[in-house]
Amino acid sequence: MAKGDSVMKVGSYSLIVFILALVGWAYFTVAFTYWGPVLAAGGSVGDVLLSLLVLLLLTFIVVVQLISYFRCVFTSPGIVPDTFGQGLDAYEGLVEDGSQENDLASQCIQRKRDGSLRYCTKCRVFKPDRTHHCEVLNKCVLKMDHFCPWMANTIGFFNYKYFVLFLFYSWVYTIFCPIAYSYPAILILTGSQSIAAPASNVTLPEMDFGLKMSSIICCGVALLFFLMLCYFGGFHFFLVFNNKTTIEQMEKRKGSAMFNLGKRKNFESVMGTKRLFWFLPTYRTVEGNGLTYVMRETLNRQTANGM
Repeated sequence: MAKGDSVMKVGSYSLIVFILALVGWAYFTVAFTYWGPVLAAGGSVGDVLLSLLVLLLLTFIVVVQLISYFRCVFTSPGIVPDTFGQGLDAYEGLVEDGSQENDLASQCIQRKRDGSLRYCTKCRVFKPDRTHHCEVLNKCVLKMDHFCPWMANTIGFFNYKYFVLFLFYSWVYTIFCPIAYSYPAILILTGSQSIAAPASNVTLPEMDFGLKMSSIICCGVALLFFLMLCYFGGFHFFLVFNNKTTIEQMEKRKGSAMFNLGKRKNFESVMGTKRLFWFLPTYRTVEGNGLTYVMRETLNRQTANGM
């Protein structure tokens, strides 16, 4: 790994700490400056139920967000096996030893201009379709999207779903936090006393200046990240629904449209075929191994034959 790549990895670990601190700070601001004390103080049934609902939703969003994040960080994006394509004729794709990996390599569609299989001189392996060499990992990554410094990992075939889920729940988080804090924020700005409910006669301790500023800044930061995630998250959902990677979209690689199976199939190729687990990072439900992909022409033929 080059020196510059090592610096990038170290910087990425710092970004992990930053993300955890940011998520924790927002959670503390929403949960412990108002809704937590309201729940602890009691009051009317309506106030208690509303506070409980807010805290449960907030906790669920944060838990799923962090599970998605850590699964993306610690899941390998998918590395090309060292034995992939060994024994193949690079031009004809003839299988000499009959192994399964060589059979898969012979099915590769993306080739060089002279018709030979793509070959990585650094990893010394044939490259399956949609595979690219990652300079940071110094490995060829299956369906490589990009190296993400916020994850300290490369995003590829096996962890792309977790990456998309993290973006989605981060976007939801940036919406939920300001909404959850809208009522106490109005109390702060108007100088009203923070109480559980007028009918309960339960008075909560007034927030000091630090908590007030933390709450206001939290709403501002949430708005900033909301706008950023609208663009970045929207871009990746565009890629999901068009079955593209960032590299394929930026390079506008000829022939990348062959992987476009239609919006529904494209979505399922990333999120899985089981609807119940589409937005849950519990386990990976995507079919395939990242070495070969269903082509649009193949799907059309299967549909026409009634398969």
